[in-house]
Amino acid sequence: MNKRTMRLVRQLADIRRAQHCTALRAARQAAEADAELARDDDEPDTAGERRDEPDDTPAAGSRIRSPS
Repeated sequence: MNKRTMRLVRQLADIRRAQHCTALRAARQAAEADAELARDDDEPDTAGERRDEPDDTPAAGSRIRSPS
């Protein structure tokens, strides 16, 4: 191969390596985020209430009242 072709092949290899490293870095960050979310889900609530239960306080109800 001539000099120009080798330079092009080397540049393409560098691009491919950079894309691979970027993909690995993104996958690692996604795994860390998933682990953090899983750890947050495993921790018990400090107030002793579940998050998915509706709040029965009047402030949580509708602010629009009927005129009657």
